Amino acid sequence: MQRIARALTSRTVLAAVLAVACAGLLPAQKNKDKEDPNSRSLQGVVNDPDDGEREFKYKIENNRLAEDVGYFARGTNPSAPRRTLTICGGITTRGVRGVARCFVDPEMKEQNEQYLFPRFPHGSTYFIVMRVPVIHPDPMTPDLSKPENRLFEWYDSAEAR
Repeated sequence: MQRIARALTSRTVLAAVLAVACAGLLPAQKNKDKEDPNSRSLQGVVNDPDDGEREFKYKIENNRLAEDVGYFARGTNPSAPRRTLTICGGITTRGVRGVARCFVDPEMKEQNEQYLFPRFPHGSTYFIVMRVPVIHPDPMTPDLSKPENRLFEWYDSAEAR
């Protein structure tokens, strides 16, 4: 049991370290609508070093989720410097699933990697916010080679090896 607790604590610490390394860029939480306390709006907020705070929201069409927002962050693992730490997240679970599919979907994995590898230097900490199309209840895999799917990008060039 202690071993499991230590492993969970280590993962929590690693996630916190990556969040700090991304300079406060990670999307924000569920926000309550100030005008109507019974209403909840889901959104992501990024603190863009150049443009200030940027807000991203999911899209509803015909009373169905048509598009979510997800993010992908990767940085050096402080406990194992030759390894990376990766965080996938989204406004809803469809955003999380869509982002995760970017790198496991057999049809899109290679194309998305071809976009990422030359763009972000090996060893850098980087962060991407992307659109995740939703068809019925299922998220589609975002194609990162299409500019309209990439909502925000950042990397720490000082960390690049």
